[in-house]
Amino acid sequence: TVFESMKKEMLKKSGRQLGNLLEVRFCSWLPSCCLMFANPKSENGSLRLMVYPLSVKTNHTTIETYQIISKKEEPIVFEYFLNEFETLWSRDSISEEQLLQKIKSKNIEVIEKVVFESYSRDKLKNVYEYKNIIRQSKTIDIVGYTCKTILDDCRTEIVQSVLNGNHIRIVVVEPKSNASQLIMDNSRLKLVEGDIKNAITRAKLLSKDIENQKVNKQNNTGSFEIRFVDWVPSFSLFLADRDMESGSLKLTLHHLSYYTPDKDPAIRKLILKSDDSDGFSYLCGQFQRVWDKSKSLAEIESNE
Repeated sequence: TVFESMKKEMLKKSGRQLGNLLEVRFCSWLPSCCLMFANPKSENGSLRLMVYPLSVKTNHTTIETYQIISKKEEPIVFEYFLNEFETLWSRDSISEEQLLQKIKSKNIEVIEKVVFESYSRDKLKNVYEYKNIIRQSKTIDIVGYTCKTILDDCRTEIVQSVLNGNHIRIVVVEPKSNASQLIMDNSRLKLVEGDIKNAITRAKLLSKDIENQKVNKQNNTGSFEIRFVDWVPSFSLFLADRDMESGSLKLTLHHLSYYTPDKDPAIRKLILKSDDSDGFSYLCGQFQRVWDKSKSLAEIESNE
């Protein structure tokens, strides 16, 4: 209705139909970021990028993730997001007419996927290796869709870290929730369905493994806790030593286009507390908000 009012006002002022100068399309997903391009085909093109907060409870008027990206200065990033927008527009969204038809039929059609290649993946993986970070850090905080890879590949390191007195907290998407259903309905990577559904079993097995080994440990041990959130995170987070000057985090921004394979995350960034204390503190706060609003394993099991 807002855009219809705008079209009517422009028609009234111009006295003629404006064709496709103002066009609106719709997608059934939660975008990870907000984009505004100015003259994207020109050499002087610019992009205003805002990454949405991890926590839905964040007051959007206080978001601090605005960034202006110039095509001349950062052509790779600029073209990446421009391609993401074009994919979202042409392949992952529908017109007003299609929306009205779908509302009537309640039948969402399947849209073909488009694959875009991520960059700097191997480089960041080499300098920020999860197993070593888990071994060396006093605290670990993680947010992800399922965190299956970390929980499976780093199982031994997680158990030993807790036995050594360290503290690990993980937040994943709640199985049988609106968020998990949204992911499973739209993801072409069907393995994610099993990953989501088995999240509780995976958490219980790891917790049991830790508790069993604590029996033979005479010194004080740390803690391991996993919680569940009914929300689709806009990014994943691996945060180490949040309260220490050596604190670090790996931030992975999820795709704007939901049909891009999850194995090719859009943007990865390593943030050190010593280099960017404001950004580090902001993301620590985001994790804490998600943690406070999420449900414990006991709460999930009591509702089943």
